[in-house]
Amino acid sequence: MVFIYYSQGVSSHYQDFTERLMSHLALKGTEITRQVLKETTAQMHVKHTDEQGHLDIAVENENVKVTYTVTREREEISKGVMDVITGAGLGGILGNVLRKDEGLGDAITGAIGGAAAGGAYGAYDGYEESKDNRTNFASVLAETIKEVEDELQNIIQGQAEAKEAVRERRRQKLEEDSAKAEESAVC
Repeated sequence: MVFIYYSQGVSSHYQDFTERLMSHLALKGTEITRQVLKETTAQMHVKHTDEQGHLDIAVENENVKVTYTVTREREEISKGVMDVITGAGLGGILGNVLRKDEGLGDAITGAIGGAAAGGAYGAYDGYEESKDNRTNFASVLAETIKEVEDELQNIIQGQAEAKEAVRERRRQKLEEDSAKAEESAVC
C-alpha cells in the first residue's frame, strides 16, 4: 500500500520540515533507519510498532510531498497456519468426544474439518490484522505531517509579519528624517 501526503506551501523550509518530521515521528515511537538526506529529497526506512515501510520526502513546486510505502507483513499466512494446527487438534478432539468416533477415519475427518475451519478463520483474522497494522502508522504519519506543516506555516507567517514590521519602521524613520530635514531647511 502507498500513502501520499502533501504539505502545502512549505517547500522553502524543506530541510526544517524533514528534520521536524523525523523528530516528531521519533517522539511518537517510530524507529528511523537508513536515512539518505539530500538537498530536495530524503529517503528512510521507518518502523512503528509492528508496521514497517519506506518514507520518501521530496520538494514538489511550493509543496513537500511525503510518500509512505508499507512493507507488507503477511500475517494472514502465519495466523492461518497456526489456526490450521489448532483447528485440526480441536476438530479431532471434539469429533471424538461429541460423536464418540470409533475409528481412525472418523478422527482424521474431524481433524481435517477443524483444520479447514481454523485455517480459514485464521487467514481472515490475519488479513484484517495486517490491514489494520498497515493503516495504523499511515494515520500517525498524516497527523504528524499536519503538525509539522502547521508549525512551519506559523513560522512563515511570523517571518512575514516581522519583515513587514521592519519595513514599517524604516518607512517611519524615513518620514521622521525627511521631516527633520525640512525643519532644518526652513530655519
